[in-house]
Amino acid sequence: MAIHRTPKSGLFLLEMVILILFFSIASAVCVNLFVKAHVISGQNRDLNEAVRQVQSAAETYKAVNGDPQKLMETLGLSEYSDGYAAWFDGDWTRLESPESARYLLVLTPEETENGLIRAHVAMRRLTEDQQQGEEEEIYSIEVKKYLG
Repeated sequence: MAIHRTPKSGLFLLEMVILILFFSIASAVCVNLFVKAHVISGQNRDLNEAVRQVQSAAETYKAVNGDPQKLMETLGLSEYSDGYAAWFDGDWTRLESPESARYLLVLTPEETENGLIRAHVAMRRLTEDQQQGEEEEIYSIEVKKYLG
């Protein structure tokens, strides 16, 4: 009488392949989550710094009562189209010129009427197509002060 044994190694190998496939999919999902978290963290960092810079410029504008000369001296702004601007690199270090800038702070004074000074202050992210005027606004506020 011959005893026929079925090898158990085939079932073991199939189980190992299934486990490896499961862990591969789980690790791909985890890596994807870490990448998204990193992107969101960078966006939050940009938003926080943009809010800080815009609020600082707005408060300075109100403190100097909209005086352009004092504003340029205090914040180190340059004249820019119909307002004033400052450029920042990727690490939020202020730059003197826009050549390697990644962010742009723009302060645009508006008409003064009845003792009320107003301005629009915005932080923009410059894209790769900044030569064509492509800018993404990160944060902006309107500033008003009554001089009486």
